[in-house]
Amino acid sequence: MLKIIPNVEHQAWIENTKQKIAVGIAELDRGEGIDGPTIMNQYLQQFQAEKQSKQDGSNENTQRNRL
Repeated sequence: MLKIIPNVEHQAWIENTKQKIAVGIAELDRGEGIDGPTIMNQYLQQFQAEKQSKQDGSNENTQRNRL
């Protein structure tokens, strides 16, 4: 007979995720949510800033290698 042993890390992740969802629902119930377009713009700006930072770092390394 096969005995299934629960994965403790996975179970902890599930419980942590449930807690985060409950917190989020409570925040929405209190009117603390952020509308979709606003949060997507914030993510897009963050992504573009990180992308630019990586490109700037890459350009600096290329210029140093030319010297």
